[in-house]
Amino acid sequence: MALVNTEIYRRHDQQDGFTSRFDVNANFFTGNSNYSDTNGRLRTDYYSEENQGFAVLNLEQQTNDEGRFVNNGFAHIRGILKDTETASTEVFFQKEFDEFLLLRSRLVFGGGRRYEHLSTDTFKSHFGIGTMWEEEIIRNNSDKTLVRASTYYTLKYIKPNSYTVRSTSYFQPHIGRLNDFRFLTDTSLSIEITKSIEFVTKLSLRYDSLPPNGLHSSDLELSNGLSFKFDIETKKPKPIAKPNDDVDPVSDDTEILVPVPEGEPKPTTPINFPDNLNDDLNGPKPDDTIGSPG
Repeated sequence: MALVNTEIYRRHDQQDGFTSRFDVNANFFTGNSNYSDTNGRLRTDYYSEENQGFAVLNLEQQTNDEGRFVNNGFAHIRGILKDTETASTEVFFQKEFDEFLLLRSRLVFGGGRRYEHLSTDTFKSHFGIGTMWEEEIIRNNSDKTLVRASTYYTLKYIKPNSYTVRSTSYFQPHIGRLNDFRFLTDTSLSIEITKSIEFVTKLSLRYDSLPPNGLHSSDLELSNGLSFKFDIETKKPKPIAKPNDDVDPVSDDTEILVPVPEGEPKPTTPINFPDNLNDDLNGPKPDDTIGSPG
């Protein structure tokens, strides 16, 4: 039953090199009832034009007056080799546990191919196919080791200024025994109310054809909420040109700094000189006399 949608951890348009991030959250409530929720996540990414990869570690625990009711975690490592513009080869490793799904340990190692199905300005989709080796240790049940096929399909559709749909579906049958399979689908719908506010609803369905004893075959989760986005614009300062700078042409918004010798007062207002100032000071030029020399 333990399936994790790892497509949500893919990132696009990254800068080349390594990046890492660590998040930790803790919530505590006390009074008439006691409740605590703690979770932490560590993530590292590598990106280049030819190769990408990421590693994620996630832990979560919740308790109340009756004790612990959520205790799970997983680690996922994935390497991606880009073969062409629309295809890549991937290998992955995953380790997880979930106390309340009776899963003491699940170890997965596998690989496969990922293809770009469609890509337009408003619609993008990918699908993948591969195989994986799986070992599960179930509490109060027999352990099992097997090989499964791993297939998935993911899509994203955007209607500008209206809504966005995202969906990812996995199908993992036991190779050689097709009545033993698992299915997972995660779908979200984001409806734009204003440019800053979106209504978001998410639906998650998990199904296991042969669940451990004491568990149901399916789990359904539905969540609703609001998403707020804020864009803050900052004004760029006007450029300042020094006298020696090669600024050509000078725009109306450019401020020119003129050095003033030490000891001399700085002008507070511009001084305008008449065009004929030199004529008034030096007297008339020879060409300005009436007539011409004989």
